[in-house]
This record gives sequence, structure tokens and C-alpha cells, in this order.
Amino acid sequence: MSTSVPTTAESPTTASDAQTPTIEGDTVTEPITIEDAPSDEHYNRVDTNDNTKDEEAAISNVEEEETTNNNKNEETSTDESSSKGVQELVAIEAAATAKPEPSTEADLQKQANEMPNNTKDSYMTHTPRDADAQKRRNKRFLCYGAAIVVLLIIVGVILGIAFGKEGRASQNSSTSPGETDDTTSGSDPTQSPTSAPSLVAEPGTPSAPPVLEPYIPEVTNQPSLRPTQGTVIPTAAPSSGIKAMLISTGVALRGGGEFLDETTPQYRSLMWLESTALRSWSDAKLIRRYVLGCIYFGTFSATTASSIVFYGSTQDPEPWLNSTGWTTGEDECTWYGITCSANGDIAGITLPENRLSGRMPNEIKIFKDTLVELDLTSNIIENIGQEGLAWLGELTKLEYLYIGGNYFGYFGLPPFLGNLVELRELDVSYCSFHGPMNAELIFPNTPKLYYLEMGGNGFNSSIPDVIIDLPELERLYMDNSFLSGDLSWLSVDRVPFLFELWIDDNVGMSGSLPASIGTLSNTLASLSLTSISLGGTIPTEIGLLSNMIQLWLYDNELEGAVPTEFTALTGLRIFHIQGNPLLTGDMPVCDALPVLGDVGADCDTITPCDCCTCCSMAECGTENDNNEGTV
Repeated sequence: MSTSVPTTAESPTTASDAQTPTIEGDTVTEPITIEDAPSDEHYNRVDTNDNTKDEEAAISNVEEEETTNNNKNEETSTDESSSKGVQELVAIEAAATAKPEPSTEADLQKQANEMPNNTKDSYMTHTPRDADAQKRRNKRFLCYGAAIVVLLIIVGVILGIAFGKEGRASQNSSTSPGETDDTTSGSDPTQSPTSAPSLVAEPGTPSAPPVLEPYIPEVTNQPSLRPTQGTVIPTAAPSSGIKAMLISTGVALRGGGEFLDETTPQYRSLMWLESTALRSWSDAKLIRRYVLGCIYFGTFSATTASSIVFYGSTQDPEPWLNSTGWTTGEDECTWYGITCSANGDIAGITLPENRLSGRMPNEIKIFKDTLVELDLTSNIIENIGQEGLAWLGELTKLEYLYIGGNYFGYFGLPPFLGNLVELRELDVSYCSFHGPMNAELIFPNTPKLYYLEMGGNGFNSSIPDVIIDLPELERLYMDNSFLSGDLSWLSVDRVPFLFELWIDDNVGMSGSLPASIGTLSNTLASLSLTSISLGGTIPTEIGLLSNMIQLWLYDNELEGAVPTEFTALTGLRIFHIQGNPLLTGDMPVCDALPVLGDVGADCDTITPCDCCTCCSMAECGTENDNNEGTV
């Protein structure tokens, strides 16, 4: 006799459903796996025991009823049935340990009625299994489950990499040349390339993991931008490149050490150059501007011992009088005082009386192959030590050098001048040079020199023969130089091209005016021999100087009369002989020289002097000073 157990609509039992355990005697068997239960017929093949036929009939009736009910329920999901089966397993195990095995059909029916509907179906369908065999199946189930999980992880990683590459390729293809997307990997040169995914082996991972394609960091089609220093215009040359170029070419004379101190002219010039340089500029142009910048920052309102002497301790040096164009973006060849050759090289720096102070930087010698003229006359530039003017000797292409009226200070003439074999004009007057002249180290190497101005220094010597014998000498100025000696050399044999001679204020000299001066009739036009203790009479041969234009002989010890031969000097415009109390007679030039406009004499001893414009040293001393200019 069998009794049907009431059931509710349930999901059909399939090969993928999790199964609840069956109970046989005191043994509770856990559900079998998918591999162990491919079909319902397999579950019906059960081992028999000593149970009664009534129990078998009851179980058979329950199985038939479960099959009928399963065909009616196709809407319940497999995952829900499996989850419920696990919960039912726990309930059955608890019931098995608490209740004895039913021995009659009535007991079996009663126990089935107490169970949930799903559990009753499973319980009535499945037959008991050996506990040890079931445990082995459970272990295999766990291993297979872990393997499936790891496999899913690996598949997910592979798919992620594949989709990631496809996305980057699509993103790169949508970016136009010359543009980069801020979100594109690798577009920012400061970011490190993305690392390849790391696969950590999980328990149960197969011994041979799947082979993945190697990760290749994405490379954008745009170059990295070079970092810049300071504020630059968009087309500025790379700052670090300018500094490196100055060092590698030797223009940075201290190998870059000069750029470590922000107060140096070199550092300031570099900073200015980086802020104005254009990428189109050549290295030669950058070097030219750097050197000129060093000159500007080294001599613009710079405080030194000499500037304190000149301005006083309470006043800062004044800026340049004219600095048009300097330290601007304009072409350096247009700057005030700068002249360039046809190819843009610096050929001339002429900044006389422009209030330069400080020291001339050694970088000026970078122009040694191009600089032809340098004029720094009457500024406040100073020199330190015997090597402080060594840069002069590097400028071997110089033809015109004027550095007079500065505070250089040197023991004698700087011997570096002997390297300037192309010199034609040299002015080193009033530079505070003193001591031995060192002329023999210099002038034998300057055969082209025709203009030499050395006055205002303290040489304490006679005029050296190497100067007198300069083959091209035309103009010689050595006033106020503590000279000694005489003028016996003043002849055409020694100075055949002498045009102008000024050697005033050298009281250590002696002697008289030689008659040989008449041999310079074709050249000599300007002669100033004042305050040199000149004695004797005025030679009549002076009347042979037909080219004479200006003549100063005042403040000497001349005696006798003014020769009438002066009337032959038809081009004479200036004539001063005051301060010679021993001169007597009349002034023969007044009626003979109609162009003579400036005449000075001691009118109390030379009478009449109707053409005299001043009549004593006190009256003529400053009014008709020969410093008014050269011919």
C-alpha cells in the first residue's frame, strides 16, 4: 500500500541541478555531482538492502509522482533549485541525527510530510550512497569548481587585454597628427608606461597557464617637449642648450663656473640671452650677444674702487649715457656703438665718454678674430693686477685701440700690446700707467703704428728710440709723462712722416730746438713744445715749415728775437710764445700773415704786437690752450 505525498510546483530535475542527500538507515548521503548523475534513470539504479517491500513500493510511488510534478514546472531556474538543495541537505542531516529511521510506511509518509516540498521530492527520489564515496565526489566537485573559477579569471584577463588594445588603437586613430589626447596612455611624457597585468596563480590553477601576448607600452606620435628655464617667448631657443653650447665651445671661460654666481656679468648675460634668443639664431650670433651682454652687465653702473673715487662714497655710479638697443631683442649690429662686418661679425665697439664703470670682462677676447676697433676712451673702467689687461693681447686683429682716460693702473706699458701687430692707432693716455715704459717689448712688433698717444702717465724716461723709429709714425703725443732727454732726434732722418708732435709739460727735458727741424718742411703741421724747459734761440730754419698751421712754444726759456722767417708760414693760424721773458723785439707776423687769428705773447717785452689776442701767461694760459684740438 503506497501513499502519495502532496507536492508543490517545482523545477524539473536536470543534469545540472544540485541534488539533496538521501537517507538510508543511520547514514546520510550528500548529493551526487553532475558527472555522477547524468539522468533520472541513473538515480533509480540503487542498491537494495533489507528494507521491506512496502518501503520500496512507497519510494516507487513517490518517484512516479515527482516525475509527474517535474514535467509541470519548467519556469523555476536551475540556480535556485541548486541553492535550495544545499539548504535542504543541511536540514536532512540535522533530522537524520535527531530521528530514527522510519520502519513502516506510515512513518515514512509522516516524515515526508514534515519536510519542505522540494526536499521531499529530492528525498523521495534519491537513494542512499556510501558516505566515503560521496566525500570523494564532493572533493572532486570542489576541485572542478576551483578550476572553473580560475579559468574564468584567466579568460576575463585575456578579454580585458584584448578590449584594452582595441580601445587604444581606436583612440589613437581618432587623434589627428600634431594633436594628443590628454587621456591617451603615454601622451604625457612625465607618466611611466602602463605595466602589464600580473597573473597570480590561485589554488587549483592548471600547471600550464594560457599563453598571453607580451605587453607593449603605447608610443605616441608626438615627441616629448624639452623643459625650459625662465620666461621665454614661444620661439625661444632651448635655455639648457645655450648654456651647454657656451661651455662646449669654450666661450664660458671658467667652464660654466661663472654661471653659479647670480651676481656675475656672465650669469646675468646668460639669463638675458635665454629670455630673448630665437631658435633661428646661429651659435655665432648667440655668442656675439652673450659677449656683448657680459660687457654691458660688467660696466653698467658698477661700483668699484675707481667709481667711488670718481663719484664719491655716497653716490652710486651713473648708468650708461647711451645704451640704445643694448640687452633688447634688436639685432646687435644696430646697438649704439656697435659696428659689424658684412657677415655680421663684431668689427667695432666704440663707447667713448659713455660713463662705463666696473671692469672689462675677459669675454671680450672672444672677438679676437673679428674686432678691428675698440674705443673706451674717458670712462671709469678699472683694472686689477698685472694680468687684468691680458685680454688686450688676445685681440690680435685690432687696428685701432683707444683706452685712454680710464683707471687701468699698470707697472709700465702692458707688454700684451706687443701682440697687436696690426695696430695703426693706439691711445693709452692717462691710464695711470707708471714705471718703466717697456717700449722694447711692444713697438718693434707694431710697424704699422702711425698714431701714438701716451700722455698722462708716469714713465720717468726719455722717449725710447723704438718709438722714434717707428717707420710710419705721423702723430706722437707724450705730454705730462715725466719725460727727460732732448729733441735732437727731431729731423726728417728719424721721423720722415711726422705730422703732429705734442710733448708738453715734461719739465725734466732740456736742450734747444734743433735746426734739423727745418727738414720736416713737407710734413710737420702741428707742434706743441710747452713747459719743457726749452732754451736757446728759435732757429731760423723754422721758416721752412711751409705746412705749419699751429705752433705753441710758450712757458719755456727761449731767448732772442722772433725770426722774421716766420712770415713765410703763410698757413699759420695759431702762434703762442708767451711765458718766455727773454724774448725781445717786435712781432713780425702781424702784417704778414692775414689768416693768423690767435696770437699770444708777452706784450711788455715784444712790442708792438698789434695782432696779439692775449699778452701774458695769466691772460693766455687757459684761453688759448693747445688742448683745443689737433689739426
